[in-house]
Amino acid sequence: MPDGPFGFPEEAEKLLTETLPNYPLERILLVVKLMGVFLFFVAILPVLMAEPVEVENESKKSEEATNTKLKGKHRGKKSGKRKETKVQQHATKDKNTGPHDEDEVVYAVHPMSGVLSVLGCLVFLPLVLILSSPDNYYTPNGVFQVPLLTRKECQQILDMADAAAKANYEDAKSVQAMYELTGGEMDENSNTKSLLEEPQGWQKLRHASYPTTDLNLITDPFTREDRDWIKQKLDARLAPIIQRIYGVPPSAIRATDMFVVRYDENKRTFLANHTDDGKISFNVLLDNNFEGGGTLFWSRAHEEPFAYVQPKQVGQVLLHSALLNHEGVHVDRGRRTIFVGFLEVDRVDPFTEDGQVMTGLSFWSSWGSLPWTINKFKQGNEAAHRRLVDDEDNDDWKNNVYVRSFFLLASQYLGVVSDVLLPHFASDLVEDKDRDAFLAALDKAYEKDEGGDGDASWFSGQQVAVDINGKVSFAWETRQEYGHRFNEL
Repeated sequence: MPDGPFGFPEEAEKLLTETLPNYPLERILLVVKLMGVFLFFVAILPVLMAEPVEVENESKKSEEATNTKLKGKHRGKKSGKRKETKVQQHATKDKNTGPHDEDEVVYAVHPMSGVLSVLGCLVFLPLVLILSSPDNYYTPNGVFQVPLLTRKECQQILDMADAAAKANYEDAKSVQAMYELTGGEMDENSNTKSLLEEPQGWQKLRHASYPTTDLNLITDPFTREDRDWIKQKLDARLAPIIQRIYGVPPSAIRATDMFVVRYDENKRTFLANHTDDGKISFNVLLDNNFEGGGTLFWSRAHEEPFAYVQPKQVGQVLLHSALLNHEGVHVDRGRRTIFVGFLEVDRVDPFTEDGQVMTGLSFWSSWGSLPWTINKFKQGNEAAHRRLVDDEDNDDWKNNVYVRSFFLLASQYLGVVSDVLLPHFASDLVEDKDRDAFLAALDKAYEKDEGGDGDASWFSGQQVAVDINGKVSFAWETRQEYGHRFNEL
């Protein structure tokens, strides 16, 4: 294992421009804080609010009862006897005289302490969790730049994409030739027709809500060798970078979509303001033969941009929460090409029948993390809607209108909390002069670890949607259409 903090090589850690959260230590301190808050409201606050109540001393009560009894007995008897009784009374009084004669003071629980204890726990426990956990105060609204690939490696991906586009174009031409031979007419809105248009061989109908010109690493004809090479680079570099910044193990990382996308002047030059699927998004700049471009990040709380990131170096990876609003800025000249990935962070392996195979993701990075919880509630709501579309009589408890409303309202409310309470910022974590040394340190640690665990799922887990319980809810249409390619992985 790498010798630095949280599975990150020490030599790479030294090159970071800022101190990242120490997840193991901060999670221990977080537990201590939460226990302290709980004990204060449950044990200490009721004591502080207790009110003094006077209670008559028991010996005094006994003495008064005895005196009353004696008075009753001696009523009507001779005075001598009465005097003797008085002596006895004085003796008794002298014998019992002491500090216990005064009334005792005890403390009673204040009637409002129970209510305040419950309210205090409900308010301050989540507040401490949000403000003291690095899974909340650091990563939800942070944008991070880190070196990932060299210029030569970026060119290799560009060559792979051009080869895949050429293969798509040749297939589309074959289909067109068959139509011409049979005298048929091709649907103007068909995928084949779009592949014949400029830029030839590139997909133009994916991501219908926010269309892009792109090529998917699985459903488009990238070779096995292409994917093996990309996987090795992602395992060696991206997996430990994500683990260090976000505090999640590689075994929990699953790509839902990975593709190469291009923005061409006079064609699709930008992408409107949107959010992505999953938990974490990344994009890698593959070339710099363009003007304009970059990514603009928006704060929903202030309804204004908080960062405009335009990587200076080819090979820089931009990492951010998939829930952050962002847009691809207009390309004024040339062609901007980036390598993009939408990543899910799973608590359970979604492909297991019983859903009991855990990925090693901690509670703090799952239900204790605002972005993860928001995303999970969104997935529960979307999965329920899809089930009802397919079968309106489906009586699964998660399809209940109140449950679906809870999922939707909870995701919206937590989103507001994240936007308002947590800082928005952008960080360039490695200086340009340290790029080569940083990548070399990651590669060295990967080789030393004999290839690492290889736990991240970059390809086989793509294009599926999961439910709130983490199990597969449904497969994307493209996964169903190209199922044979996923079976080969």
